[in-house]
Amino acid sequence: MILREFFKYGDDGLEQDKSYNPDNDISILDKEDTRKTRLSLNDIKEMRLSAEEHDAQQREEAIFVQKMYKAPDIENNI
Repeated sequence: MILREFFKYGDDGLEQDKSYNPDNDISILDKEDTRKTRLSLNDIKEMRLSAEEHDAQQREEAIFVQKMYKAPDIENNI
């Protein structure tokens, strides 16, 4: 994950994203761990939900960027 995905900008400024739960993070492996990890249905569901949330954030940012860099209206500037 990217570090900025753990934080989001809210009404009160920068705040921690509540969707990440470090208790569920068991991805830290030792170098002696050679077996593959298995994904449970809950893991797959969480990945799907986080991917959907990421896509929604990307769409929201794209709309904001389009508004920011939109060409000015010619009728209003005359």
